[in-house]
Amino acid sequence: MSQTKGAEETGAVGNLLKNKPMLIGYARVSTTEQNLDLQLDALRKAGCTDTNIFTDKITGTKQEQPGLNDALSHLRPGDTFVVWRLDRLARSLTNLILHCAKNRKKVNVINSLWES
Repeated sequence: MSQTKGAEETGAVGNLLKNKPMLIGYARVSTTEQNLDLQLDALRKAGCTDTNIFTDKITGTKQEQPGLNDALSHLRPGDTFVVWRLDRLARSLTNLILHCAKNRKKVNVINSLWES
């Protein structure tokens, strides 16, 4: 039987949960006037938990995307990176390839809910 210590679980169950592949979600809109709700709902329906969904309200042409950086930093080998549409991750094919190449050791799958 495992014990709960603060927010962390210890014991055999806690060790299994640490190694279980996770769904890491990412949503982005281009302006602060736009709404993330449609993307967030789709990510939740796909199985992403709120603690594993990261967001940006920034144009995709900007180099700095703090939400994307946070999402990518949470990825572990075997995790699935989930986006509503591929254009939420990258504005160009070149940029998408760069993201995939940079994170290929961590991510087995990029799941686009729209293009699936």
